[in-house]
Order: sequence, then structure tokens, then C-alpha cells
Amino acid sequence: MSGGSFNYLYRAEGLVALITSKRDDLQEMADALDCFDYAADAATETRELLAHLDAAEASRTRLAGVWKAVEWYRSCDWGDDKVRQALAEYRGENPDTSDTFEALTAGLTDDQARKVREYTEQLAVIYRFENNRTT
Repeated sequence: MSGGSFNYLYRAEGLVALITSKRDDLQEMADALDCFDYAADAATETRELLAHLDAAEASRTRLAGVWKAVEWYRSCDWGDDKVRQALAEYRGENPDTSDTFEALTAGLTDDQARKVREYTEQLAVIYRFENNRTT
């Protein structure tokens, strides 16, 4: 079975829809609470809730690739290498070049090494695009 072992948590469409659909309502509520000179604490907490929702959505977005890799790993669709790669991307690492770049460019001129780095970075962008496109 492809994916689904965590009910496609990496998509989390319900969470995104909830945040999007209620965001304006929450902001309007905070503004309405501001009209009451005795409700500043509730207005502040409502705005804090909005900030927490924004943070939750940012976390969900950052973690989506990791969650997908683990979900598909658990479903035996992907191997451990995809989990490692997703974690490296989540951490801002480039798993395709971080360990091997120096070995790959040993003996090259600085200009040649720069061109190799640019090329591998372009390949990484293409790979991420293709990987995201198939989801």
C-alpha cells in the first residue's frame, strides 16, 4: 500500500483549511474585543492564538517532507535513504554534495570547483522539483 500509514499527515489539508478559513474570523474577533476596554487580555490572547497558528503552519510546512518520507518508508514504498534525505533537507543540509564535494573537486582549479558546485546545486533543485511534482 502506498503511503497512508499516518493518514497522509504530511498533507494535513484539514489543518491548513482550518487555519485559512478561521484566520479572518479570529482577527475580526480580536478587533471586536479591542472595542471593549475591559477585554484587552482576551484580544491579546486571540492574537497570540493567531501567532501560534502561523507557527504551527510553518512547522507543518517544514516537516511535510520528513513526514512524507517516514510515512512512505513505513508503507515500504521508500527506503531509509529517502528518510535521511528528507531530514537533511529539513535541516538545511545538502545530502547530495555535503560529504563528497571536496573529494570530487580535489585537483581542480577554483573556477572549475565553482562550476562543479553550481552544477550540483542546479541538479539538487531539479531533483527537489521532480520529487515534489510526483507527490
